[in-house]
Amino acid sequence: MEGRGRRSRGMSGEARRCPGKGSARCDFRGAGFVLLAAVLLMVDGAATVWASEDDAGLCLGKIRFHGYGEFHYNSPRGTRFPDRTQSDQADAHRFVLEISYSWNDRWEVEAEVDFEHAATVMELEELYVDYSPSAAINFRTGVVLMPVGPVNERHEPTRFYSVERPQMDEVMIPTTWQELGAGFYGSLETPIPIRYRSYIVSGLDASNFDAAAPIRAGRGHAAEANSFGASWVGRIEVDPVLGLTLGGSVYVGNAAVQSGNREIGDGDVTLWEVDGRWRRGFFELQGRYSALDIDNAAFITANNGGNSDPVPERAVAGLVEGALHLGTWFFPDSEKDLVPFVRWEDINTQDKVPAGTVAKPQLDRQILTTGLAFYPFEDLVFKADYESWDDAAGRSENRFNLGVGFVY
Repeated sequence: MEGRGRRSRGMSGEARRCPGKGSARCDFRGAGFVLLAAVLLMVDGAATVWASEDDAGLCLGKIRFHGYGEFHYNSPRGTRFPDRTQSDQADAHRFVLEISYSWNDRWEVEAEVDFEHAATVMELEELYVDYSPSAAINFRTGVVLMPVGPVNERHEPTRFYSVERPQMDEVMIPTTWQELGAGFYGSLETPIPIRYRSYIVSGLDASNFDAAAPIRAGRGHAAEANSFGASWVGRIEVDPVLGLTLGGSVYVGNAAVQSGNREIGDGDVTLWEVDGRWRRGFFELQGRYSALDIDNAAFITANNGGNSDPVPERAVAGLVEGALHLGTWFFPDSEKDLVPFVRWEDINTQDKVPAGTVAKPQLDRQILTTGLAFYPFEDLVFKADYESWDDAAGRSENRFNLGVGFVY
């Protein structure tokens, strides 16, 4: 999927800056942008409107607007397992507005606001300040996306082929996952290109851990979050040969169990993940594996709001996906791409539970997803897929999904 979503973040999560004078003029794609530009020009005659080097988003002087969105249809509903007792669902799932401002060539601020479910829910997804003296080392502080796995940082809908994000990135890696923190990122042009991120971030709230998606409800979202202690998260990616990217992520921290605003206990959390993606010609293959370990899970289970389902001591997940890029066959000399794919996920969030508790077999899940993604051009995608779910409790169910995704 190399090149998908070029109008969003770079490979290390950095936003692209607006270029200086001499770039091509903006291609306005909506009367709203034209009106906004006209107003700014009238207010400040010195303001100049420029397109970025790859025509990414809209630049007004030093300010750049860009973002993404997606619409979904699911039949039937069900976030953790399809549920035939629920009606089908159509959802304007996301519209995301990203705004960046460059003070100069080294200092920049980036914000991303997510309007979900027809703008009935709003979330600050990112808000950080970057200092970028060189490609090798850059400093970032603020609300940052956690560099865990290939999806959490770069989750624009053009970057994955299914309508919904992989289930692995919902229950194991709680995408979208952001915390308040500070650290470094960069890329090294060694014989083997390397990209890295390393942040100290706010911790998780173990009082909200659960069995189905162990740490998801423990995220703080940087919204007056109770955070006892700090955590560390890091990721490294390498390109050993052309077309192959290998990555690895680690999160380690101490999560507090709270009663009111008082800490009554804690537990260490370790989450690690490895992934690889290979693209050669029209064929693409990726694989991922992740494991989560939670110390003191028995105490956390006993103090997590009366939920009797055990918080796991260990959860595991794996994913394998193959895809074919048929655009060069069906649409020669065109930007269009047609991508059939198949994905297998095996997720068990009850791989090991505290002594004296019983693992829930329905949380040992396998999902087979087959689908088709059509790209008229790389920043717009139409998707259809079919999911087959099974679990260790003997349940089986299917779900059909349709979606549209775009970046701008």
